[in-house]
Amino acid sequence: MTRGRANAVRWTALAVGIVLFAAAIYYINMSMAVGTMRRLGVALPLALGV
Repeated sequence: MTRGRANAVRWTALAVGIVLFAAAIYYINMSMAVGTMRRLGVALPLALGV
């Protein structure tokens, strides 16, 4: 693979990732997410850390 093609693949993958991340953020209900975090309290960071 040439250097130019490798860069094109890299930038395309980055752009697709940014679009997917933005779409996911758009569909998140923030008030429900904050309420869930408050209810879980310390359990959420502990579960993610293990």
